[in-house]
Amino acid sequence: MSRCRRAPARLVAPLVAALAAPVLLGLLAAPATAAPPAPPAPTGADPAEPTVELPLVATLPVGESLVGPHLEDRRTLVDGDVRVPVPADVRILGRVGRTYVVQHYRRGGASDVLRVARDGTRRTVAEGVDEVQMAPDGRTVVTSRLVRFRTEVRLLDARTGRVVKRRTIDDGVWAIDMDERRVLLGGIGGASGGTHLWNYRSDRDKRISAQSADAAELDAGVYARRTDDQDQYSGGCSVVAKVGSGKELWRTCESVSSFSSDGRSVLTGGNYGRVARVRTVRGEPVVRLRTHRDETIEHAEWSADGRVVLHVLDEVEDTVLVACTMTECARLPEGQSP
Repeated sequence: MSRCRRAPARLVAPLVAALAAPVLLGLLAAPATAAPPAPPAPTGADPAEPTVELPLVATLPVGESLVGPHLEDRRTLVDGDVRVPVPADVRILGRVGRTYVVQHYRRGGASDVLRVARDGTRRTVAEGVDEVQMAPDGRTVVTSRLVRFRTEVRLLDARTGRVVKRRTIDDGVWAIDMDERRVLLGGIGGASGGTHLWNYRSDRDKRISAQSADAAELDAGVYARRTDDQDQYSGGCSVVAKVGSGKELWRTCESVSSFSSDGRSVLTGGNYGRVARVRTVRGEPVVRLRTHRDETIEHAEWSADGRVVLHVLDEVEDTVLVACTMTECARLPEGQSP
């Protein structure tokens, strides 16, 4: 699954400086619902695009809890009846047997990879990395770390942290997604970056594009890359393409957030706008989610159960998490986050 990730501060800051130098669940009660088709579509909207209009998020009802491992109040990992204490500011990567692997964000931008037992006991798998992804089978993780505009990539045993394989890539990139044999890495673009595909079984690395990827779903063989490689923050557009052939499936100037776990849908938007969209990988509209005019979407991501989770900045500038199906939205229970 293409996972929501942070752009590592250790990687972004030096690269930017260098570039400058030269369906689903229908259990939600009294939700925000799809808008009636009568009013004309706003500028920029597909007339056939289903739309869910959100009221002020404070008026939304509380809906169903998240399914699968998730966080409550930042410091508790919840998985059914299991509750595990974790450090603040972590991202859940997955399960390893009866333990959980998390990425712990440290001050300064670097991360540690921890394996946490159900009693809260922690074992360090890796330290001081820029990014980490976990294989779908839970056996291995891949870490990436920028060192002088080259990237050290390591494949590790998820239980012990033992280095299984390592590779140095002559570009500034970070791990975006992995499957049981490959890692896709993307960067800032321009003088350093591009998109690399490392087959760690054969130890072959290929730069599949000079443009920089920022989302991927390797199990489905799709990824999204930026078309403006000089500066990813200057409003460049994105191309959704096949990993193997490079065939372009869709070109968009919406900000691509992530792919659904089956690789059939793309989530776009957020970035403090009012709209997030779900489209097919070929760009056909599925649903448009739009906030009240006094609120914006900081970030949008998929939950493990296939809902879209919106991080909404409300009218008093508090962040409220809202989970949406293709027809309705409701607030997540207090303190919950993917």
